[in-house]
Amino acid sequence: MITTAGFLNNVLRFGSGVETGGANAVFTVNGLNTERTSNTFEMNGVTFTLKDKLLDTEPIISINIANDTN
Repeated sequence: MITTAGFLNNVLRFGSGVETGGANAVFTVNGLNTERTSNTFEMNGVTFTLKDKLLDTEPIISINIANDTN
């Protein structure tokens, strides 16, 4: 299938789209304000994955830690 530039730009509006990039993950751990370029990072041997943003004043927190038996 061959798609013309007119279809992509006019119908799907790819021509007028603007990519703004993402924002850094900003969070606090033990009172230390921290910023990372990725939502997944390692701290003291523990890998964290941030999955949501702060809603109102209550943070959503879930930490899972498992031993590597190898």
